[in-house]
Amino acid sequence: MKFLFLFPLFCWAAPICIFQPPPEWQAAQPKNLSEHVQIGFVTKGSSSDFCPSINLATEAVDCSLKEYVKAVKGIHLSQPNTQWRDLGQLKTKGGAGQLTEITNPSPWGDILMLQAIVVKDKIAYILTAATLKKEFPARQKEILTALSSLQFTNDLWSMISDETARSQILSLYTGLGSDDKQEQDKQWKQLQDAIAKNTSSLGSHWQFLALKDGYVKIYKKGSPP
Repeated sequence: MKFLFLFPLFCWAAPICIFQPPPEWQAAQPKNLSEHVQIGFVTKGSSSDFCPSINLATEAVDCSLKEYVKAVKGIHLSQPNTQWRDLGQLKTKGGAGQLTEITNPSPWGDILMLQAIVVKDKIAYILTAATLKKEFPARQKEILTALSSLQFTNDLWSMISDETARSQILSLYTGLGSDDKQEQDKQWKQLQDAIAKNTSSLGSHWQFLALKDGYVKIYKKGSPP
């Protein structure tokens, strides 16, 4: 799996929001993401040039979930040719959220977006999946599974349920860092292999965050060479 790094992380004072994109979806190019989007994933395999996507955005708020959804509704319905529906409560791993639906026209046909919205500690977490409306029935199950997977953690490594695998990865991680380029590249390859082998069940978003932390620790910078 190829990961495209957005910014340095390893700052876990606040809860980390994680979700599991559908399998095989790839991290999106940073230049294609808005300033509020933390990360996005896209897939190919559509019958048109429109690529289905899912992204996580955050926004500081000072209101309840109900009030935030009401404000979001007003914004969407102010846009021409936009349809919006409240689909009711959505149970996510991170708590109760609200599920909404937005439909917009496009050159490829109507685009249907499902949004899972959770408000926690004065931050709104908005997980949005978009696909062509005509293709939604075929993708409905994987999209709803991804939206429901939204959760929070203060420690990425604690999410590795296999104690042996967790111990091995932590041991490798604590030893990362060198001033020698050849050793750095060796460590980066070892970390990628260990993450790919032992953490596939955690999903590509978790792996993205873990590898990004490791990259910063190895190369002491936030972007790949």
